[in-house]
Amino acid sequence: MEAVRVNVTQECIDSAIQQDRHNCAVVIAVKYANNDFERIEADQDQIVLSIRSEQLRYWWKTPATVRKHIDQYDLDKAGLKPFMFTLDPEKATKVKPVKQQSATGLIKRASRPGRSGVKKSTAHRPLPKVAA
Repeated sequence: MEAVRVNVTQECIDSAIQQDRHNCAVVIAVKYANNDFERIEADQDQIVLSIRSEQLRYWWKTPATVRKHIDQYDLDKAGLKPFMFTLDPEKATKVKPVKQQSATGLIKRASRPGRSGVKKSTAHRPLPKVAA
């Protein structure tokens, strides 16, 4: 990965959701910066993302200037102006391989009682017999 210049535009600011680490203006701008970025999160402490082609997950400490913008946005969406910052892989605090999960594991987890919206108390109760 090369350093990426992230441009938080007025469009990103207008479409963002306040106090939402998955849909804030910074996250939207990072998505626009590179289509290969996924699972992006940003808050006052860190910016985290995965890079699909590299199968790596990166963590950065949120730069002080970006922290100020996030705080300002959470207080007053209208007061935030467009800004730019850089995500440099050399400054990442942590880089780890993306965890792979098998399809079987996903099915097993989803089929446990309480995962499908069915109450645990009724999840294993047999269905009533219907007369033919």
